[in-house]
Amino acid sequence: MNLKRVGGAVVTAAAAISGMFVLSPVSPATALPAGTAATGLITLTRPTGTSADSFNVQFGSVQTCPGNSDAGYYWNTFIAPRSVDPATLTWENGFPKDPNGDDNGAKTLRNLSNNIKNQLPAIDNYQITPPNNVTFSSGGYSTLSGEYRMGIACVKADIDSGITQTERYWSTPITITPGGSDDYNNFTYAVGMTPNAPTLGTLTPAEGQVSVAFTPAAKIAGNPEDTGYTVVVKDSSCTAGVTSQSGAGSPITVTGLANGTTYCFSVKASNSFGDGAASTTSTAAAVAPLAATPGNKSVVLSWSAGTWSALAPLTDYAVEYRRNGTGVWKSAKTKAITATTFTVTGLTNGLDYEFRVAGKKASTTGSYLTVGPVIPRTVPGKVRSFKAVARNTSVSLTWAAPASNGGSLLTDYVIEYSSNGGTSWSTVSDGVSTNTSYTVTGLVNAIAYKVRVSAQNIAGIGAAVTTAKAVKPYLSAPTAPQSVKATPRNVSVVVTWKAPKDDGGSVITDYRIEWTVDGLSWSSANAGTALTYTIPGLVNGTGYKVRVSATNTVFFGYGKTAGTAKAVKPYLVLPGKVGSLKATAASASLNLTWKAPTKDGGSEITDYLIEYSSNGGTSWSTVSDGVSTATTYQITGLVAGTAYKVRVSAINVLGTGPALTTAKPAKPLA
Repeated sequence: MNLKRVGGAVVTAAAAISGMFVLSPVSPATALPAGTAATGLITLTRPTGTSADSFNVQFGSVQTCPGNSDAGYYWNTFIAPRSVDPATLTWENGFPKDPNGDDNGAKTLRNLSNNIKNQLPAIDNYQITPPNNVTFSSGGYSTLSGEYRMGIACVKADIDSGITQTERYWSTPITITPGGSDDYNNFTYAVGMTPNAPTLGTLTPAEGQVSVAFTPAAKIAGNPEDTGYTVVVKDSSCTAGVTSQSGAGSPITVTGLANGTTYCFSVKASNSFGDGAASTTSTAAAVAPLAATPGNKSVVLSWSAGTWSALAPLTDYAVEYRRNGTGVWKSAKTKAITATTFTVTGLTNGLDYEFRVAGKKASTTGSYLTVGPVIPRTVPGKVRSFKAVARNTSVSLTWAAPASNGGSLLTDYVIEYSSNGGTSWSTVSDGVSTNTSYTVTGLVNAIAYKVRVSAQNIAGIGAAVTTAKAVKPYLSAPTAPQSVKATPRNVSVVVTWKAPKDDGGSVITDYRIEWTVDGLSWSSANAGTALTYTIPGLVNGTGYKVRVSATNTVFFGYGKTAGTAKAVKPYLVLPGKVGSLKATAASASLNLTWKAPTKDGGSEITDYLIEYSSNGGTSWSTVSDGVSTATTYQITGLVAGTAYKVRVSAINVLGTGPALTTAKPAKPLA
């Protein structure tokens, strides 16, 4: 017999359908058996819409009840809040209730005219026919807002308990968003809802961070995929928010935490509908780091005992070290310690080390804290080869880096000067630099200054090196240029020289070149800062004396001159012979090499004349090689096995000089 629960009475299905009611009192249900698992998924022909739209409900395949109405089965529709498990729904005259028959916010679905309830399965195969033209256009739905499960339930009336309960159900998630209208047609809907909460897993503390592992919840049938996860961090009481960290999956590492501070962690999933509910919470504290302070051949380690709170009270600490990333760990101590600081000694400055510390209780050793690489170091040694050269209102300094950098790269040099014999010192504001030269400016000429330089690294400033004698900035005319030479050329003289030994305390800005025939009247030209000058427009065969002087940046006028002891005469003659002429046999050719003549006749070489003879020099053929000052050439088109003599002559503006002929004939190869 098909029974329905109406209030506190059981009603036969046939009587309910005919409108006749036979009531028999029953006790309200206080509990149901374990919840019934969802049988499957329904779909909507219109997955998004408004409360005024209608849609059809569909199954992916034919679905049935275990029996028909003769066995007490029929099917109902429902839309239940997310918090309500459809498996726990009971039914009163086709309307969904909680296990005690009370309202739980669930409602039946409607078509355009009626509630869809108390539907009889088809006799053949007990098949359920999903409803069409379902709509939310009813005042009964005006209060809907949030996340729901919409579906179809196969139900059965239980004569013994008087409860009509859910046997099977099919559903889909749906989210309803209220609109601005006051009537019942006031919301939009979409298939799907936010994800279920993940399951929080292991919290793994590290320095300044905690790695949060979790297991994503099983995907809700009909829901979109999760798009990400967010770890929410609160204070130790799990009330005040601190920070959050998002990620694509487990684990998610939350950084920027205070070491030793306890935090409360939870995780939530997100999809296109937004953030889901948060998981349960758990607490953890970021681990205080192992701190290492390098010293001279030593490193001071410090740590927090709270890192090994699970072993409290601690009886000792393991303190070990090794070269960074290599070798066997060595113990740094010889007896038990309970202090949270220790100095490891006997190390080598400049080498990189790795250190680790673990709390101990009796024979139990906790996990290790590790730090490295750490490099022991001390201040650098003294600079070397320190020199100070007086300049105009300045002193130019040069030095070499210390032999020892103290085990750490040099970062700067400290430059100081004193005008009172070293009683007080002024520090030069030269920025940060590892250059080994500097010019101290802004000094006063004729005042004696002492200067000192110290090397600096990360450990500090080393000992200073001071100039042995005070230096006095000055300004004067430059001394005479050095090593003046005058080389005669065709209608010209090439003059070269070296800079003065003393530039007068300021940079040389110009050299003046002068020349004379009679020693009384002088012609002049300026060379700028070059150390060579060619005097043009002279007369070949006439003797000329030459002298050079220099001037500097701020001194007015030129200093002393230096010149040639004897007059030089411009000249022009034919060039001398070329040197080292060689002819090397090749296939139907000869490869020639030679050197330019030592004397060019007073004018630059402009070309070479190349000739060859196959009859011992009786007659000569001239090579058509164009104009070239190259000192190599290949004569081609020769006859293999034939002996050839070759000769080369240099040419200048005056003409062709004497030829140099190969000592022996050369025979081209086949």
